[in-house]
Amino acid sequence: MRSIFSSPTFHYHYNASVWPAAHTFARIFAQQFLEGNHHGPLTQNHLVNKRFWASPGKIAYNTGPCPALAVPCPFFTVTPMFSGIITAMGRISHIQPAEKGVRLTVEAGGLDLADVALGDSIACNGVCLTVIERDERSFKVDVSRESLDCTVGLAELGELNLEKALCLNDRLGGHLVSGHVDGVGEVLRFEPIGESYDLVIRAPQSLAKYIARKGSITVDGVSLTTNRVEGSEFSINLIPHTVAVTTLKRLQAGSKVNLEVDLIARYVERMLSPEVQA
Repeated sequence: MRSIFSSPTFHYHYNASVWPAAHTFARIFAQQFLEGNHHGPLTQNHLVNKRFWASPGKIAYNTGPCPALAVPCPFFTVTPMFSGIITAMGRISHIQPAEKGVRLTVEAGGLDLADVALGDSIACNGVCLTVIERDERSFKVDVSRESLDCTVGLAELGELNLEKALCLNDRLGGHLVSGHVDGVGEVLRFEPIGESYDLVIRAPQSLAKYIARKGSITVDGVSLTTNRVEGSEFSINLIPHTVAVTTLKRLQAGSKVNLEVDLIARYVERMLSPEVQA
């Protein structure tokens, strides 16, 4: 697997040994983004400048309004990314039980849904979910039982933090966030100190090695910087603005929060692991 193009928000890979033409298609796709011809998040079925079409497992190239060629391409993948800068606070207004999880109706609040297509990704309390229906003010997502078991905040009615997937021309104001929650933490303290707030969280012990002083961590989808780390406990200094525009204002001792560690820490661990060095 080779990577011919990467950006702060997307990575494109192809396997030329499986299909040599993938190299050409991938370069065309990368060029479309680099030239600024695509200004929205890639959806599961999206036409780029009426020339390049992509969906999970398929890519196509043509000169007309519809794909002239669609070839199975499991080796060509696009991964949505987030920044941890919350765009709006939404609200889960309805929960519909499903065979293998639940279907949520989310009131979008101040989140602009005008450019959101079916299949787009929206992070809900830090969990990357796929839009399956939407109108002007709300959208629906399916949450699997596995996701419900390893996260919090998606199984009950109430507020949640929202962020749309990044576009290539977006500012990266926080840090790279995948929307894949690593574990659930417990709030030990949340109290005002002067004009800011002191938030202390205990992470699962298995995540402690990924958390470093002055490093990045995502809490309920919010990109934050750690001030102090002791074992599996870490503290964060929150400015009033962050508290005001996110659901973090609702936290108290005993609250559970979704945690995602910095992607870079995981890559470093992988590179230093004995099996890789061998």
